[in-house]
Amino acid sequence: MGTERTFSKNLEDRSFMLTTLQEMAAQVAARLQVLNLAGHTVHIKARFHDFTTVTRAYTATEGIGSADAIAAWLPELLERAVPKGASVRLLGITVSGLVYVLAARRVVHQMSLLDEIHNLR
Repeated sequence: MGTERTFSKNLEDRSFMLTTLQEMAAQVAARLQVLNLAGHTVHIKARFHDFTTVTRAYTATEGIGSADAIAAWLPELLERAVPKGASVRLLGITVSGLVYVLAARRVVHQMSLLDEIHNLR
């Protein structure tokens, strides 16, 4: 699940790029929350003036679904995707590896031996 935006003028300001990605993260997170979904991988996409497209991703072991959780990885991903001084004409963000929120919680919860014994009673 994701979104992308093509700009009428190429962006050169990295802080504006990051702010734009954070706004997109909030949009994607809102859609994920409405559907009770979380993802495991955050991708960003950057297209340059010559139409070269680069994607970078981060995969987490826990479900990522909130705007803050998505946005936490954006500075690093932007740094890896867009070289200093480069201008971009398109930015996008996607969250993939989607799971239902309840399923995501079960995946990351590790039972202790005491939980197992208690459940047998």
